[in-house]
Amino acid sequence: MTSTVPELRRIAVVMDYSMTTIGGAETAFYEQVSTLGRHYEVTAMACPAPRLDELGTHQGVTAVPVPIWFRLPLYGLPVTRNTPELTQFFVDTFTRRNVQLVHIHSELAMGAAAVLAAEHLGLPVVHTVHTFFWQTAWPIQRLLGWGAPLYHRFLTGLPNTRALLAPQPGNSAMRNWTLTVAQRVDHVVSPSAHQADRLREAGLERITVIPNTHAAPRDAVPVTRVDPPLRVVWTGRFIAEKRVLPFLRAVRSAMDALPAGALRVDLLGHGEHFRKAQRLAKGYPGIVLHGRVPPEEVLRVLADSQLAAITSVGWDNQPMVVVEAVNALRGVVVCDPNLREGLDGPGIPAYGTDEDLLAQTLVDLVRHPSRVVAASRACLTAREEFSMDTYLARTNQVYAEALDHARARATG
Repeated sequence: MTSTVPELRRIAVVMDYSMTTIGGAETAFYEQVSTLGRHYEVTAMACPAPRLDELGTHQGVTAVPVPIWFRLPLYGLPVTRNTPELTQFFVDTFTRRNVQLVHIHSELAMGAAAVLAAEHLGLPVVHTVHTFFWQTAWPIQRLLGWGAPLYHRFLTGLPNTRALLAPQPGNSAMRNWTLTVAQRVDHVVSPSAHQADRLREAGLERITVIPNTHAAPRDAVPVTRVDPPLRVVWTGRFIAEKRVLPFLRAVRSAMDALPAGALRVDLLGHGEHFRKAQRLAKGYPGIVLHGRVPPEEVLRVLADSQLAAITSVGWDNQPMVVVEAVNALRGVVVCDPNLREGLDGPGIPAYGTDEDLLAQTLVDLVRHPSRVVAASRACLTAREEFSMDTYLARTNQVYAEALDHARARATG
């Protein structure tokens, strides 16, 4: 069993996002808190949600709901502001719980309030950055370039950085949300190497790459053969950045080129492009849209499949769907060449945004199922990258370094 940092027993883990939504950051938070709770006394803090209450039933975890104003329609993102009262809420909670280290997972009001509370109490802070790739496909870049800094300052109370982090002014402004908070902490965690590179280029120094973790299914078995249809699972939000519509067009092209019943694709999730996805799926019985499903259903569908697919390019940091798929011993069709963790062997490249290439990749996998079997077999080794012991060992090292940095900062 991995040992803990000897002088550290009690930590607080804070996230702005709502656990009523099914997203990568939310799943990562849940899995990491439950892992840390086996070794530390963890105070888990997020907005009120049944899944937060559920997290509080895990060994070593106490759930503390944080009051919010409201949730954004459709997206479910909780909205609140870092007022003096909110910061004091964190100060009081950290004091009452005898917290020794604060670990934030976001950079909005709660994350900022937790940082300011930790500064007030002289506690070290670790920041897991879930995205340094804020971006939008909407044609509002100039408006965002002006409004995003004002919005973040209103939410957090922190003066914004103004670094050039993307060619588009709006995307750059939103990425400065992350930089504004990350530059105030003792150590930054990036779940991926390619995001860590971007964070270093932005001027951050104390960064460690720790891929996300997830409990591996005990009954997972590798794919040994593929009897038609080849079953592929796509999981995520139905938004432009996830490229769900290009994926569906590629799937339709692949199905048109293959015998009937040779390919089945299950899509799990919801979002603003869901209706368009339904229209694309019409007339193709091999395309099944499940809508939003609970995490256990994602794992069940993965277990019934032979392959997963992630089709974003330049958007994702280190997607939980990769962790879940590799742990389930399922290879992953991947379009973003920057995604590397856990994909050396399990990854099947269809790099770029070319829909014809993606369609041809699916066709080739149906015709050459040995590629699917090989990718699945490679997961047996690759999934160690996402194991709970690996995550804990790396996180313990980060906590030790954060404690050392905080002590050095305190002594001048």
